[in-house]
Amino acid sequence: MVIPLFTYSQTGELGSISTNQIVFEGNTELDLNNLEETFLNVAADLHFNVDGDDFLLLPGTIPSEGPPAPTILMKKNNGEWSLHQIYDQVLMKAARNIKIINENEFVIGDSGEHGNQPWLGNIWWGKITSSGIDWTKVNDDNEMGYFHGVSMGDLNNDDLIDFAGVPSTSADGVTWYTYGIFIQNNDGTFTRNNDFWTPENDMPFTIDIDNVLGDDRNEIITASYGGSSSGWNDDANRIEVYSYDENTQSYQLEFRSDQIDDFGQQVLGATSIISQDFNNDGIKDISVAREFFAGDIDGDGNDDEDISFNSFEVWLSDGIGGFNLSYNNVFPFDELRFREFVVLDANQDGNLDIVLRTNGGTDYFSGDLSGNPDTYWDEIKRAITLNKSIWLGNGAGTFDFYNSEELRFEMENYSPSVINPFMRDDKLCFLGSQNTFQNNNGNLEIDMIDIEIDLNYSNLSYDTPRNSVLTIYPNPSSSFLKLNSDKEYDIELYDMIGNKLMALTGNFINIEHLSTATYIIKAIDKSNNKKLTLKIVKN
Repeated sequence: MVIPLFTYSQTGELGSISTNQIVFEGNTELDLNNLEETFLNVAADLHFNVDGDDFLLLPGTIPSEGPPAPTILMKKNNGEWSLHQIYDQVLMKAARNIKIINENEFVIGDSGEHGNQPWLGNIWWGKITSSGIDWTKVNDDNEMGYFHGVSMGDLNNDDLIDFAGVPSTSADGVTWYTYGIFIQNNDGTFTRNNDFWTPENDMPFTIDIDNVLGDDRNEIITASYGGSSSGWNDDANRIEVYSYDENTQSYQLEFRSDQIDDFGQQVLGATSIISQDFNNDGIKDISVAREFFAGDIDGDGNDDEDISFNSFEVWLSDGIGGFNLSYNNVFPFDELRFREFVVLDANQDGNLDIVLRTNGGTDYFSGDLSGNPDTYWDEIKRAITLNKSIWLGNGAGTFDFYNSEELRFEMENYSPSVINPFMRDDKLCFLGSQNTFQNNNGNLEIDMIDIEIDLNYSNLSYDTPRNSVLTIYPNPSSSFLKLNSDKEYDIELYDMIGNKLMALTGNFINIEHLSTATYIIKAIDKSNNKKLTLKIVKN
């Protein structure tokens, strides 16, 4: 039995937060341990709207060993989330990526990576209907794979949707997992045909099918996890684009990027790729999420989050088959931890933005602290701040976090373990959940947390930020920059190799004389010695 219990709501000028608690009793048909993990899944959740009704799809997830769990669908009724459907046939262990190709169709890949290897899962094609979701399993049982990355699109120009799943991994001459290219037949069945594409990198870990060359057919876009070794190698920190070759009747390497060396010679494994037009030129560009887990290097029994990293980057198309890195940003886990991201127009300015699926770090969890180390985690998870989960694009392929107002939300119980961004009525929304506990009666209590933010309330402009968060605007600029404060600052400007080019006092900077390039601004508040460091672009 499932009991929805409304808890509380808050509403302000900028946005609102509402929470309702759902109690799953121990006699429900669902395994409560799996159900708890399903709600806390870090990726591949999907929000959609049908006829004005909100739905949230949660792929089945298990905590460690065991059989796969069913996928569930939540629905919002009269302001409260409740269980709508259980898909017993759509079984998964750990979905990590999802691609949506239109309002009604999407694909989810099950990596199967919880528990002991081999990690094996299926590729699921979903079609949204007025009554729920119609599901098709793309692969046969003997074609299961470690489908961490999935995509869908027409690969052979027959107007039918085809599917792809990666990675393909091997070590010491032994193949662990094999990628899959699944071509749709006229009768709706699928044939695995890996002859369509042979990847040239060591471990293609993420994939997209999209038209990024501006021609008349789709390309395959992929990136490596860094290879089977733990150190630097030739495949690390790159992207690859494969185009269809009529002579070989297969996809061949068209473009291979230079390596990103801004990561301090660190291998960051690619975990997702999204193709979108970030500079409004009509040709799609490429965005990538990456990660690096250091593990327990210092031997204290805990993962070393200060030397583990997430990152995202954007490569802009040059219009002639190449791509240039326009932006990348790296976050230590202890500051900001996320699992992939979504691309949408968060502030409705016509430029695409990147919004992170955040699940940790001190830039996210922001509850008030008493200084008692024994209550640190209980206290810090009583609030979240979303500013650095929202990276607004400027239409030129660079991004800055939302800094016009502080987006901090206090919780009745605990903050959501992960947030899932989406748009609703032109407002940026986040859905998350947090298990309160499995109580003495054997019931599972889940808090559904629904946050809605209007980034444009009261004609608030991203170009003229208020004083809540110190920043510099406009950025990029061709002439002048200003700190959004009336205080005086000691300001220094550096080029990207560390040469100091300017030093002044105030809050206004004239950069008309500088060459078009990216620079570093360092500003120190003379009243309290607080520091601001960020990149600016002279255009």
